[in-house]
Amino acid sequence: MAQGDGTLNCHGYGSVVSVTATFGQCAAGWVLDRISGAPASQKK
Repeated sequence: MAQGDGTLNCHGYGSVVSVTATFGQCAAGWVLDRISGAPASQKK
């Protein structure tokens, strides 16, 4: 089991900016859709 120092840094684990940025943009879009009352995207 990996031991961490309890902080939110990625020291030793790494991160890819394109993944974290994409997740953040999708999450922000979801929140804005809910705030505006827009219907959820429909699957085709």
